[in-house]
Amino acid sequence: MEDKIRAAFRLNGGMGTFIIEMNFIQCFFDAFPDLLDISVFSFSEEMSYSLYGEQYFVSAYGSRNEFVPKEYDLAIDLNWFPQVLCCDDQKMKSADENGMLYALISSWKRFAGDQRTKVYFTPDTNMFDPNIHVFATAKKQNRLQVGDIDGLLGIDKHFRFTIPVEDESEVLAEFGLDNCRYITLQQGVDAACNTKFAPKQWPNEYYSRLCDICHERFPDIKLVQLGETDNNQPVEGVDLCLLGKTTIPELKAILKNSVLHVDGDCGMVHLRRAMHGGANIVLYGNLPDNVYGYNEDYRVSSDVCNHWCAKLFNAWKCRCYKGGLPECMTSIQPESIADIIGKHLDMLDNGELEIDCSLPQYKPSATVQERVLKEPGITLDAEWVEKWFMSAEIYDYVIERVKLSDLQFNKLTSQGYRLVPIARAPAYQYLQGDKNAYRNYMKLYQKYEPDTERSQQRFDELLNSLADNDYDDTNMIVVDGMYMILDGAHRACWLMNKYGTDHEVTVLKLYRSF
Repeated sequence: MEDKIRAAFRLNGGMGTFIIEMNFIQCFFDAFPDLLDISVFSFSEEMSYSLYGEQYFVSAYGSRNEFVPKEYDLAIDLNWFPQVLCCDDQKMKSADENGMLYALISSWKRFAGDQRTKVYFTPDTNMFDPNIHVFATAKKQNRLQVGDIDGLLGIDKHFRFTIPVEDESEVLAEFGLDNCRYITLQQGVDAACNTKFAPKQWPNEYYSRLCDICHERFPDIKLVQLGETDNNQPVEGVDLCLLGKTTIPELKAILKNSVLHVDGDCGMVHLRRAMHGGANIVLYGNLPDNVYGYNEDYRVSSDVCNHWCAKLFNAWKCRCYKGGLPECMTSIQPESIADIIGKHLDMLDNGELEIDCSLPQYKPSATVQERVLKEPGITLDAEWVEKWFMSAEIYDYVIERVKLSDLQFNKLTSQGYRLVPIARAPAYQYLQGDKNAYRNYMKLYQKYEPDTERSQQRFDELLNSLADNDYDDTNMIVVDGMYMILDGAHRACWLMNKYGTDHEVTVLKLYRSF
């Protein structure tokens, strides 16, 4: 379609991060499938097809150095959070009739532009990375979810993105793995560490000891080492060393079909999850496993240190913060990993586990707005819903009873807005007999906000309606977390005037994003 929005995403990181970012892009596309034409820039076109396969939500692949933002209606740089590099607002509004896509992109811009975001989540500051870990932990999110600002895309803790695997039987037969059960392992970590041994890496001799234990305990299980030669050392004791000997399609087939994969946090862990293969045993060391890990995996961490130190200093990928060998990894003994392997094999043999080959069809989570509008017993002002509620950044809501005296009114003054008790709202003062209070307040609006729809006439019409029909408790007063009235201030004033300050009323409380 000619009116589709041409969007481009540049990915950042290594293979595992690219895969996580592809999951984000798929969730984004699925929210607006009729509006978007997406290009992805990470690996070369050939390597992207080899790894990701042909995906319904991607029109074209390209390498990162081919990314030219100005050639697209929407260009996004993905690095934990989506950064909007360019956006054709006119094209966006024209194509997006209900305004939901434009509202989403606007929320990303607001998050990036917020002063707290700039202080704590900007790569130009030393506080960038550790604060992201704290941010994710506080929001109970893992790495897949962090970039979904306010949860508007409904991204959960599991991969929706699925990497296809072809010719599995042929590949397994080629490497002699077709008629056996095998465990894969990788000794190295990502090449960006620029070191043969990094703090998030389990020692090579520990892998060798694990092989000896496995041969003794599980003699029918083959041990297969995978990885690249430039950042892996051969592990003594493996049955099949495939360092540098597999293409990407071959690696995918072998990795997916192993009964278990043992690794540190790196690309193969995320690749196996995105192929919806079996479980990983992942040794996290100095990384927070709650952020990087998956519930389907065995996440192994040591308590020898009180806190993970990943990203707390610039060289965290290359050396231990305390110096010497990283105790968080050396304290994890091969015997404990072998125990996990034994437990996993027993569960497989007893039929207690199934390889995760597919996921149920994804159903997007309802937004907070959708949940509120479906809530029985709630009606909201249609004009307010259209103009503010549907595009607001809201992450939760509750319905509760409060005293009218607890409510606050955001009052316009010549110095700006001030939060005051509703007893000091001009509408309440008007009802108490001070007729000039509201008239003067309307003059203030005409001076500072001439486009306002507030007027003495509209207020009088509301008063007449309440006098004739009384107050409808389902047409709730809406407040924020500080009990500032977002909609229904005039009704709250009418109720206070009629029933007094201690009268309780049911309110819809919305928790808004900072």
